[in-house]
Amino acid sequence: MSKEEQKGADMLVLHRKLGQGVLIRAPGREEEIVVSVLEVGRTWVKLGFKADADIRILREELEK
Repeated sequence: MSKEEQKGADMLVLHRKLGQGVLIRAPGREEEIVVSVLEVGRTWVKLGFKADADIRILREELEK
């Protein structure tokens, strides 16, 4: 995606290196989700998710 395409996208785009992560927390809530980059292949990325057991995390294609 080019920088021009990213400007109009309704998505936050971040660059992370192997072993780095992102913390997601909704305002006014204590629950949080940590997403970490575990492994990077040529055409894929392996992500790890840490969250409370009651937070559902699904692959996008399972919700369609």
